[in-house]
Amino acid sequence: MGTSLAQTMQERRDQFHTLRLGESLDPFNPAVASFLDQARALFLQQTGDPVAAQQLAWQALENLRQQQASALAYFDVFWLLAAPSDPHVVREETDLMSPSHTPCEIARALPRLPSL
Repeated sequence: MGTSLAQTMQERRDQFHTLRLGESLDPFNPAVASFLDQARALFLQQTGDPVAAQQLAWQALENLRQQQASALAYFDVFWLLAAPSDPHVVREETDLMSPSHTPCEIARALPRLPSL
């Protein structure tokens, strides 16, 4: 039962993070436009086809979004599975797992690792 619960949570959090990360991915965002321009230029050199280069640039951006969403979802599962070992974490962290919190808010609330 624990595995299926973790898998279900991972899938739901993956969907949540994919949607949240996608909210700011539009061509009018300067960072997105810059990424697409650079990726398009790279793919244009490789393929010589401007239409294919545009499609590959968007696909590269989508791949990055999915990669980041999956990582955030696994982090969420880790924190929920690790939380029961420390009652203070359970009380503080469970509120952060609600969909109303952004990944940045969650990251700011997590304990900081000591620098090496």
